[in-house]
Amino acid sequence: MKKVLVALIVFFIFTSVAYAQDYALFSGKFYDIKQGEEKIDFEYYNGTYNICENEKKTIPILVVNKDTKAENKYSLATAGATWANLNVKEFSLPKKQSGIIFLELNPSNIKGRYTVQINALSSIGSIHRDLILDVNVMKCYSIELELEKEQDKVCGGTTKQYSGEIKNNGIQKSDIE
Repeated sequence: MKKVLVALIVFFIFTSVAYAQDYALFSGKFYDIKQGEEKIDFEYYNGTYNICENEKKTIPILVVNKDTKAENKYSLATAGATWANLNVKEFSLPKKQSGIIFLELNPSNIKGRYTVQINALSSIGSIHRDLILDVNVMKCYSIELELEKEQDKVCGGTTKQYSGEIKNNGIQKSDIE
């Protein structure tokens, strides 16, 4: 009975230490960073992030230090897409505080669905956390020009006019001149 009681006390000590060193990661809605801004309004988001090819967008990531006794340092990395980068790789948070870091998305011509993972590791307790984001890269802007003739000969000073058709193959409206 005494051994069971000692084992339970040790278990509760270890679980309370692990909880005290706990932290959490949350993703937010796309955010437009303004120069010189010191505080942002964080809005939680737990869905698919839609972005156009060759577009740059920023996702705020909230990091919450739940530890009630100590400051903690965090190391961060991204995986899954080379065009997804964090604005910081390491930072510290005081006890019971939270902070926001930014994940910058800048996909080139690579339409498709991607899983972007943010890996975090705390210095106290070496607790590992992952935040997995679903990102859908779409072809938003794509136009095609079809002319009635593929080839023609034109002599200097001669003006010719051809009929053609412009098609919008993207999902966004495009103004064309």
